[in-house]
Amino acid sequence: MRIPAFNRYRRGLAGFGLFLSGMVIGSAVYMSMHQHSYSIVHEEKERLKNENKNLKEDLSKMNTVKNRQAYISLISVDLETDSKHPIDPKSESEIVKAVKTDLEALRGKPVARVKEDLQLFRKLIDNKVYVDIFDRDYVVNVKSVVVIQSELIFYITAKEPIRN
Repeated sequence: MRIPAFNRYRRGLAGFGLFLSGMVIGSAVYMSMHQHSYSIVHEEKERLKNENKNLKEDLSKMNTVKNRQAYISLISVDLETDSKHPIDPKSESEIVKAVKTDLEALRGKPVARVKEDLQLFRKLIDNKVYVDIFDRDYVVNVKSVVVIQSELIFYITAKEPIRN
C-alpha cells in the first residue's frame, strides 16, 4: 500500500491552522467585548438598585413624619469630589451611606434646633475618619449645611488621609 506524500497537504494545513487561530482570536476578542459590556450593565444595575433602595427608605421615613412639618424628615448627603484625587463611584456610595447612618439621629428633631446647634451637627461628621471602605480610609469634611423646609442637606468632601 502506498502512503501519499505529506508535501501535498502542507499548504492546506497551514491555511487550516491560520483559519483555526483566527477563529480562536476572534472569539477571544468577542468575549472580551461582551464581558466589558456586561460589566458596565452590572455596575449600572447596582447603582440603580442602591438608588431605588435609598428612595424607598426616604419615602418610608418621610411618611412617618409627613404631618410634622417643623421637624427634619429627610437627610441628604452630597459628596463633592476633588478633580485631582477622584474617588471611585462605589467608594462614594459607601461613604455617603456611612455618613447618612451617622446623621440618622438627627431625623425627627425640630428644624429650629439646626439654627441653635449648627456647630454640633457639623462636628458629628467633620474631620471624621471612615475606616476600611474598600481597603481605604477617608477623612470627611463638611463644607456646608442647608435646611430646606424639612430636609437637612450636608455638602461634604472626602479624601484619603496623608500618612507619614
